[in-house]
Amino acid sequence: GTTIEYALKMEALPDQLQLDKLLDKNKISTNDMVGIATKIADIHAISHANDKEAETGKPEPFRAQCNDLLFQLKRYFEASMTQPILDMIRHPLEKFIDENKRLFSKRMRNGRIVLGHGAFLPEHIFLNGDVVRLISPQEINKKLVVLDVANDVSSLTVELTRLGKTELLNSFVKQYLEISKDKDLLKMLPVYQTYCALKQGVKTCELKVAQKDESLGTLAMDYFNLAVRFSREIPRN
Repeated sequence: GTTIEYALKMEALPDQLQLDKLLDKNKISTNDMVGIATKIADIHAISHANDKEAETGKPEPFRAQCNDLLFQLKRYFEASMTQPILDMIRHPLEKFIDENKRLFSKRMRNGRIVLGHGAFLPEHIFLNGDVVRLISPQEINKKLVVLDVANDVSSLTVELTRLGKTELLNSFVKQYLEISKDKDLLKMLPVYQTYCALKQGVKTCELKVAQKDESLGTLAMDYFNLAVRFSREIPRN
């Protein structure tokens, strides 16, 4: 007969296997983080962006994304309080981008700009024994996906930092470095961690408004404070 329509069959992943739920229950080991790091490093190794796509990893488009996030955050918080803090975040970012254009170019040449996950957060990672499964948000802007590998690494490390999971964070980064042999990653990490903390802060502010949930304001401020913390760790030449 004639095909009327196609249906996409997808396996449902149980909530109890979600990394954020497992972290809440302290059921994640350093070995689990090794598995997660190996998974994302393997994905990055085969997901190099082509020259046209990789434009988003260049200094100026990345600067524009950071500035956009800073502008959006300003809308959600009282201007008199936030402007000095926003400047504390912006200045190290600007300085790093201005002084490290060669490093950005080197990252592109070495295939470190990838078609990544784009939202590598605990709620999108599932663990079942040694098996690591990832899900992607259905709608995600391409400019948030095609970036330096540091973007995905930072997305998860920001969350682990917020939750105070230092040992798990260190295991994850160590294994990623081991697999990827990415010698310059640690220079890029604080820059992208600042960016990811800002991104999560804006997303949380948007949710707070949409859901009229005042408790999300505290979480948004946590991300804001993390952005300040990471910006202080940005290498100064």
